[in-house]
Amino acid sequence: MPLYALILTACAGPKSADDSVAHAATVADELTALATNCIPVAGTSEFATDEGRDPTIPVCQLSGAVAWTADMDVDCDGAETTKCNATTDPTWSNDTSILASDDSKIDASMVPYVVVPLASGMDGCTSDTGFDYRAAGIGLGAVAVVIYQQQIQYGAFVDEGPCTIIGEASYAMNARLGFNPDPANGGHEESDVTYIVFTGTDAVAAKVEDVAGVETLGYQLVEERFGIVN
Repeated sequence: MPLYALILTACAGPKSADDSVAHAATVADELTALATNCIPVAGTSEFATDEGRDPTIPVCQLSGAVAWTADMDVDCDGAETTKCNATTDPTWSNDTSILASDDSKIDASMVPYVVVPLASGMDGCTSDTGFDYRAAGIGLGAVAVVIYQQQIQYGAFVDEGPCTIIGEASYAMNARLGFNPDPANGGHEESDVTYIVFTGTDAVAAKVEDVAGVETLGYQLVEERFGIVN
């Protein structure tokens, strides 16, 4: 590096906290815009956010990812804890679609993860949405980035959900975004949360329970796929 560049770099000093916050907000806006300019995945129709509601949520095709903008229900499935159990969550299950790297149950209260709808024909699911995450190139454990009001959180695809409903993530993901994580009455009702799930085998986390590792891979994928530097 030329001497003048070194001098300028030294004078500039480290980024301030305000600069870091402003940069994170810019990244969040850029990621949200990707899903806003939605081109639906070919051959798919829209999902509902909850049982009994009209289907209004498309799944969008991005470069190396798919995305949707929906609400956020609370998934407490996985390990039995004081926060996630049959008493706190009437629909609780001790299973998720993928286990931790040591074959233990995932702790939904500690691990931020996202839920992706089952495809028609999986586990008796009947759906006419036409969306199949496997055909889209999404693997169990794929890294996802979730954006809400300029907040960014990373997690992995850990659990499959109802095949006609979209917009759900773990207790921990809800808590990290500032939503009430109570599985009985929490979550977020407005369809203003953006989910981006990366495709390809290189997007699958080695340890879905490793929150820092998933985040690091997420940073890498955001830069490689979208040219956006965190």
